Amino acid sequence: MNKDELQNIIDLGENIKVEFKSWKETPNFKKLIHLCVKEIVAFANCEGGMLLLGVEDDKTITGCTNYDLQNIIESIYDRTIPSLFTKAEVVSIDNKDVIIIYVGKGRRLYGTSSGEYYKRLGKNSKPYTPEKIDNTFDEEADYSSQIIQSSNEDDINLLEVYKLKEKLKERDRNSTLVDLDDISFLKDLCLIKDTADGIKLTVAGLLFVGKESSIKKYMSQAECIYLHYSDDNRDEYDNRLDLKLPIISVLDRLTEKIQDYNHLINVQVGLYRLEIYDFSERVFQEALLNAYTHRRYDSPGSIYVKHYSDKLVIESPGGFMADISEKTSLLIHQYPVIS
Repeated sequence: MNKDELQNIIDLGENIKVEFKSWKETPNFKKLIHLCVKEIVAFANCEGGMLLLGVEDDKTITGCTNYDLQNIIESIYDRTIPSLFTKAEVVSIDNKDVIIIYVGKGRRLYGTSSGEYYKRLGKNSKPYTPEKIDNTFDEEADYSSQIIQSSNEDDINLLEVYKLKEKLKERDRNSTLVDLDDISFLKDLCLIKDTADGIKLTVAGLLFVGKESSIKKYMSQAECIYLHYSDDNRDEYDNRLDLKLPIISVLDRLTEKIQDYNHLINVQVGLYRLEIYDFSERVFQEALLNAYTHRRYDSPGSIYVKHYSDKLVIESPGGFMADISEKTSLLIHQYPVIS
């Protein structure tokens, strides 16, 4: 941005996408960053915008001195949840430096590291309390529908498409989706999308029908690690399996692994003999699907499945939003032995 463009923005005053902050009135850097982070999460939770440091509320340019641009953007990153990547530049007007911090529109809810949430309302930032948060999600805000721009039709694993169709047949024998050709099938499920540059996988598409090499390339954090623990040593695992595969293949591999250790109990109920395993396949698979669905994909962490003789522990990367706590949601799902 050149100085004329900046001057025009300043002349128009603060609005839903522009906020001024005085540098000289807040000499304490920690306090200044605290004020900046509030405005930045408000922009991210709305339409995005620009924070201008070194400009007073009355549009007077007072400038910034003794600043470290890298320190500013790193401080913003460290004090936002999820961590926000911002861009910054310096433009001088009449030998006075104005720092411009650019904030993009977020695709999820952002807050400060101290648990505060804000949203832009006109030219002001207002608290964005849980009861004010709209819980409906459209396609634009749906992370799973985002297009992976670097992907193409070659990233599709046709064997995984076949597996997905077979799973659908098991669930719904009357479904006509399975009769479609593979590309039409994937389009109807929004796993791929047509773009001007050809067919692209969505995030959901990569997770369900992407090749192993494509998952490693585009979303290496989509990993599930299985650990088995014996009763003799519940602190150190004795078997490990690392999987960066499509979800259905992960389900199949881990189901086989768990069944290797799954004990069968015969229970007599009247004239009937019931076979009950330690761990229900359906319950385990549902828990693993939840872990994939609700994990934070901006985190480098993996999903962990910890297999003990008396419980399965499934850990999914992520934290709690707004006022959600351990009382209202479980981050770790534990399923005891049925006995």
